[in-house]
Amino acid sequence: MRQISGSFCIRPLRPLRPLMALAGAVAIALCIAPGARANDGFYGLGTSGLVLQHSRAVGMRNEVLHITRERIDVAYTFGTSRYVTEDTRMLVAFPLPEMPLGDDNVFGIGAVEGLDLIDFRIWVDGQPVTPQIEAKALVAGVDLTDHLRRHSISPSIFEPGFYDRLMALPDAAKAELVDLGLIHWERFKVETSDGLADIENISPRWSLKLTYYWWQVFPADREISIRHSYRPVPGGGFADPEDGMPYYGPPYCVDAAQRVELAAYGKPFGSTTFRVHDIHYILETARSWAGPIGDFTLIVEHGPEDVAIASCFDGLTETAPGRYEFHAEEYVPQSDLAVLFFMAFDEGE
Repeated sequence: MRQISGSFCIRPLRPLRPLMALAGAVAIALCIAPGARANDGFYGLGTSGLVLQHSRAVGMRNEVLHITRERIDVAYTFGTSRYVTEDTRMLVAFPLPEMPLGDDNVFGIGAVEGLDLIDFRIWVDGQPVTPQIEAKALVAGVDLTDHLRRHSISPSIFEPGFYDRLMALPDAAKAELVDLGLIHWERFKVETSDGLADIENISPRWSLKLTYYWWQVFPADREISIRHSYRPVPGGGFADPEDGMPYYGPPYCVDAAQRVELAAYGKPFGSTTFRVHDIHYILETARSWAGPIGDFTLIVEHGPEDVAIASCFDGLTETAPGRYEFHAEEYVPQSDLAVLFFMAFDEGE
């Protein structure tokens, strides 16, 4: 096994000596990374760990967090405190951070029926649970969801036919939504070969806030296991280690030597440009439980298309090719985890 500080690994997709070098900082709950967008890039949607009503009754005995570019799986074991003599019923939530909508905010999400954008799944003691999903449309922190619902407009722009329904609203309804700061709406004329054409432009200006939640009973006399799994929405874009593009400083810690290694990997293919996806995860939501995490394991793993991963998280250990782990007991999260995945880029894509 190899201990790495500020972790960086190039995974050979053709015969090539393994190139290793860096690691760096962990945290539980994914968040939108405001600086994660580059030219021709897209915003990432982070996610959080489970959040409980703040209580001293329930503690997290064990957590295993497994992160890949395609999927995030988290398995927990919970137990009640020694002084608790009756079962404890609590609201458990999985909040997504606000997603600012608009022309400049592009997320890698296609059309989705309903409100579940990340294929979120839950099992309690091995049995599937269906959570409720709360959706809010926020403007400057104010919940204006009811104003959209009154016009049969969903807060989620990802539902099929969303823009057709928004465009079909009467002008009076559009004007009302403009006054509330919910949409941008304009009409103008454009010169065409057939003369002037009337153009109408409309786009949302709210932030979408989604929260998955369910009521959970924590027995007084035994531990329970909760597992959830979801598809991350990473930010990303393109990076070339030879032209000073972003993604190399904190929180990824790719230094000059590793940039040389990346460039050397790409040159035989005629390009030093890589596609990059970044995943951010905030561990500090674990503080909603009583006490520290009794036993914590973090696993970060390569996918089949990944060339390299990088992070500023100290303490990751290579336990198998392309697999890194961190383990701690009585763990109190202090910082965030950010992982950068490098993928080969074909100029013909």
